[in-house]
Amino acid sequence: MDARQILQFLDEQGMAVVFVVVFLEYLNLPGFPAGIILPATGVWVAYSGQNFMLAFGLSILAGLLGSIVLYAIGYIGEDLLLVKLKAKRPALGARLDRFERRLHDNAFWAVLAGKLIPVLRTLICFPAGAAKVEMKIYLAASAAGVALWNGILMAAGYFMGGQVLGL
Repeated sequence: MDARQILQFLDEQGMAVVFVVVFLEYLNLPGFPAGIILPATGVWVAYSGQNFMLAFGLSILAGLLGSIVLYAIGYIGEDLLLVKLKAKRPALGARLDRFERRLHDNAFWAVLAGKLIPVLRTLICFPAGAAKVEMKIYLAASAAGVALWNGILMAAGYFMGGQVLGL
């Protein structure tokens, strides 16, 4: 699917698809690359007359909800998998415990930085959940990171997308 097809799809489906697609992208599902979806959304908003702040807000909400799902998987998975792994392999368990302590001690900055690095942006949710990072810290850092990432990519599409696509 190229950018023009995405724009046509957005025209046909509207804002709801922005929410659904960004939510799926934050779940790290294959076929939903942020580097295409978010700039295309910016282009679509610019050329369709849609409200940028509404699309931006929906993208943040979708990103946060996807991040919460992955955090919950990490939170539950720590009890199901890591506890057993630590018991079977004490040396690995000690390293994992040190990593979790460091992550917990620097939770806000670790999550925020993780949300700004491709690939790691979705994967940081699992160790944050496993380390039982406090939810308000996790949400604050995630919201800041999601807003920065989504805002930069959507704004790039909004302001430069037409030139790149020849619109």
